[in-house]
Amino acid sequence: MMLDAFWVLLTRFVQRGANLLVLMMLARALTPVELGFYGYVVSTSLVLTVAFDLGLRQGAAAALGKAPERAGPLTSQLVLLWCGLAALASSAAWAMMAWGGLAEAGPAAMALAVLAIAPMLLVRMGQGIFLGTGELRRLNQSELVSRAILLVLTLLLWWRDLLDLDAALALMALSQLASAAYVLVALRRGLAWRHFGEWSAAGELLRQGWGFFGAILLMILSGRIGVWAVGWLASPAETGSYFAVLRLAEMLVEVATAVGVVVFSRGVRAGRDREAAVASAGVARLVTFVMACAALAAGAMAGPVLTVVMGDGFGHAAGALRWMLGGAVASCLVMILYPALSSRGHARSGVWLFGAAVAVNGLLALALVPPLGLDGAAMAFAGGQATAALAILFVYRRSCGLDWRELLLPRRQDFAWIGKLLRRRSGGLPRAA
Repeated sequence: MMLDAFWVLLTRFVQRGANLLVLMMLARALTPVELGFYGYVVSTSLVLTVAFDLGLRQGAAAALGKAPERAGPLTSQLVLLWCGLAALASSAAWAMMAWGGLAEAGPAAMALAVLAIAPMLLVRMGQGIFLGTGELRRLNQSELVSRAILLVLTLLLWWRDLLDLDAALALMALSQLASAAYVLVALRRGLAWRHFGEWSAAGELLRQGWGFFGAILLMILSGRIGVWAVGWLASPAETGSYFAVLRLAEMLVEVATAVGVVVFSRGVRAGRDREAAVASAGVARLVTFVMACAALAAGAMAGPVLTVVMGDGFGHAAGALRWMLGGAVASCLVMILYPALSSRGHARSGVWLFGAAVAVNGLLALALVPPLGLDGAAMAFAGGQATAALAILFVYRRSCGLDWRELLLPRRQDFAWIGKLLRRRSGGLPRAA
């Protein structure tokens, strides 16, 4: 599992590096208000695609893990379900974008924001097939396609001084369309007209997905509710600053999310609960420890980091970044242990633990944003993520019978896989003549 996680991590580092470069260019090309609108679109799009996915990403993986011979019917019915869900998600997106004030940016911005929803939803749902079959390479490539296109075209428009809000939203939509095309091509082997009438496969997907739906939606909300809270309680400019520091802190979380993908994919196909639980705990404590070290280093240099990455206008957000980095470390633990639990039939436990995180984040935001502004929103984020981490530790400990040390304290053998990897790589190098 460690070696699989390493290669997924390496891929995600490339992706997040691309995201960071895009964010750097957007922070310099857009006004704070425009960056706030862009952040609202990105956050709302993510929440809507998770909501209208109905848990089918994880549900498809779970269904395939139990019956790999039904890949054809399950894939075909998943694409058929997407056709209806995409129309509903796009309609909801238009309403949410108008409610969030994006209409002030003009009809083109509204249309471009909505255009990205359907392909984004297809990518998310289609990745469930890759998870169920263990094709993590295809899953990684489906995300690399969109990142590569977004980075190259953003760089080109920024260099030509053509990067504005409409252009940024157009590039987001184009990158998602390209990724969706890749997913459709990758799924073509499982698509057949004869499978579109097998409604039982659709019913199985929906039954499996329903067990994941509430928890996954609340998990996304626990991290993104702050964008809406700042937009409601503060100004669009402060929303832009919040989105910027959130994206920086989330780079740590997305590393853990990448590992969680591996944990979930292996979990739905694993046979022994105890062995899988111990292995997942080892990965979680190691990754969380490494991310905590990274957070301490970034927090110590928060001011210079923000100035270099985002520009001179973001130095005031150093305190907020430190709070968010603390919350991100707590979230790392959750993003690995929850996939481990959900892959073994405990998905519904996420409803109350992520529900608690959403409630804490929302209530703290209501109390702290009016007097403290951006710092208050960051404190609310950290409080919500800490709540989720404490809850997942309690649930995992009770469900899997592990003690606190096994969940939190790295061990010497956790680092042994690095030597194994280096020996494998050096053994494969050609010898000099």
